[in-house]
Amino acid sequence: MRELTAEDFHASQLPGIYGQSLLSNVERKALLAAIPAGKGRILEIGTKDGATAAYLARARPQTEIVSIDVFNPPGSDVLWQKNKQPNQWLFVGDIVAFTAQYSQLFDVVFIDASHYYVPCCVDLAHACPLTAIGGLIVAHDYGRERLSKPFRRDHLAGVTRAVDEFCTEHGWRIDRQVVSLAFLRRDGFSPRVA
Repeated sequence: MRELTAEDFHASQLPGIYGQSLLSNVERKALLAAIPAGKGRILEIGTKDGATAAYLARARPQTEIVSIDVFNPPGSDVLWQKNKQPNQWLFVGDIVAFTAQYSQLFDVVFIDASHYYVPCCVDLAHACPLTAIGGLIVAHDYGRERLSKPFRRDHLAGVTRAVDEFCTEHGWRIDRQVVSLAFLRRDGFSPRVA
C-alpha cells in the first residue's frame, strides 16, 4: 500500500455545489465507482450540506439519492436544499425514524453521521437490512485514529471500533479500504452486476 499524502485527506469545494464535501477527491471517486451505473438507489446517512450527495446525484442522474440527517440546529439544511438535484430527496431525522417508516433496499448505504461508537453501531445495525443483496455499506473516517500525524484523528475511533465489531458479529467484511472509506460487503456475496 502506498504512503498516504495530504492530498488523500484534502476535502475540496466542488464546482457549482454549496458547502464542502468532507470526502477527499480520492475517496469521492472511489465512492462514485462503487455505485452501479443506471438506475439504482443510494442511502446517505449524515449529509450535512449535501455536497457529497449532490456530487453523486449529478454524476449518476438515473440513481435515486436519499439523504438522512437530524440537522441540528433545525433549519441548518439550507445548503442541502440549495444543492438538491432532481434525483435527490431528504429525510429529516435519524436512521431509526427512517427505518420505522421506510423499508426499501439500497445498492449502497453511505454512513458519515456521528463518529461516536454507539451512534455508529445504531447506524450500521439499521443500514444492514436496507442494503440490497450484493450491495455495499460504506463507512467514512474508518481507521483515522491508526494513522500517523498529521492525518491521525483520535476522536474518530468510534467509527473503526463499530465497523470492526459489526463485521465480526454480522457476517460482513471490509472488501477494501480507500483512504478512510471502508467498503463493507456481506460474506459470500459478490458485487451486484448493473
